[in-house]
Amino acid sequence: MPTRVVGEKLISMYIDVVEKTHHFLALPVFQQQLLRFWDRPTEAEDGWLALLFVIFFLGQEAHRAVSCVLIDLLPSVPRTEFLEVSQGFLHRTSLIAHPNLDIIRTLCLMVVAKQMVQMSCSAMDTSWCLTGLIVRIAMSMGLHSARVDDPRLGRAEQQMLNILWKSIMYLNLPTTPLDQKPMRLLCKYTAETRYLLLRASEALRISHPTTGEARQAIMLDILFRWLLLSVHRPFAHDECAPLRYPLSYWTCLDCALAILVQQRDLWGAPPDSSPVSRSFARLFWPDFLVASLTLSLYLLRADWPLDPPPSSGYSGMPARATLQTPCDRAGISGN
Repeated sequence: MPTRVVGEKLISMYIDVVEKTHHFLALPVFQQQLLRFWDRPTEAEDGWLALLFVIFFLGQEAHRAVSCVLIDLLPSVPRTEFLEVSQGFLHRTSLIAHPNLDIIRTLCLMVVAKQMVQMSCSAMDTSWCLTGLIVRIAMSMGLHSARVDDPRLGRAEQQMLNILWKSIMYLNLPTTPLDQKPMRLLCKYTAETRYLLLRASEALRISHPTTGEARQAIMLDILFRWLLLSVHRPFAHDECAPLRYPLSYWTCLDCALAILVQQRDLWGAPPDSSPVSRSFARLFWPDFLVASLTLSLYLLRADWPLDPPPSSGYSGMPARATLQTPCDRAGISGN
């Protein structure tokens, strides 16, 4: 168990990196529970302790990512100890028979922990089983059907439950199979998604880059572009895609480039001006990997164009200019 000073620091790191964008907790309530815990630790319930220790784990990982030159807060604690303690407390609860919000939040944060630390490229190592369980438990508690006019709930509680349900849906979406859609529907979906991307870009433009609102805009930008990549990929990989499926071809290229630009900006942010950017970027490394592999396919095909012809009317990210920027910084000459 960390000291109170160290524990508060870990919780603060978790809030800065994860909570400000994902909103799993009701922070005022959690802060009150935390004060009671520091005064009377033996009275805390197992479900809440499971939540606390997974927060410690995520805060520890975030601190390690931004403090490479600093002294570790917990040098003698194994990397996964907090997560294992959280699992131990979770096993002592009736998470299936009698779930509660603390259990739901703990499971959600375990998915985030896997994304941040333990995700692999194997399809067998994805979190779809866990996210599916979370969705079903949440639905059994009625989180999906709560209404603002429900007389049993106050407005603040209703808002908190709605936000939690949306956060659960966000976690579940990347693990949900996306069926191949007809091209006529893809045109409609692509236009609608691009409108949402413009809204996210506008929010990012008017926000300071280190605020929670700006990071939420980045999170939504990556999500929407991942969705476009997923639904257009079957068409974009056709050998004659530039001519047969130009919308899918250019959409996949544009989205892959945009996701990698987000990675470059987050990872390249100066630690003193944005200390949580690198930790925040680790939440999306599976998306960055997919974007990198997608772009690699384009680069490996010498007969595939990287810039749309002027007559196409397609206004996407200029691929050659975007790729040339990091090459120039590294002193690499391109053809």
